[in-house]
Amino acid sequence: MAISLRKMRELVGYSRVSPDEPRHATVTPFRGRRVRTPELELEHLSVTLDASLGVLFARMKHTQRACYTQALMQDMRTLQNHLVELYAGLGAEEIPFRYLAWCSDAPRAWSLGGDLCTFTNMIR
Repeated sequence: MAISLRKMRELVGYSRVSPDEPRHATVTPFRGRRVRTPELELEHLSVTLDASLGVLFARMKHTQRACYTQALMQDMRTLQNHLVELYAGLGAEEIPFRYLAWCSDAPRAWSLGGDLCTFTNMIR
């Protein structure tokens, strides 16, 4: 799932009136028990950390066919809130991963992460 910087700022409640104003974000509380790991097991999303690679894998668990549903989007939002709660205000060196990889557990589902240029070049 690709997202623009502007949309990401909207998701985390980021707003800056002027360049001189300090940065701030509004954190939405995570509903559930408080844990100190980014890993989650939700109904439609399984999140695991591979610390050796520095990658957080978010695997979409499709119950029927590989497509976005309202429930899957809610689980994605839960993950976003969880990560903001865990890492808001921390430096990059304090976060145990550098990359977030969205994957699908659906058989025969293949995605290049929304990079349309790469996708069309591979077809040609």
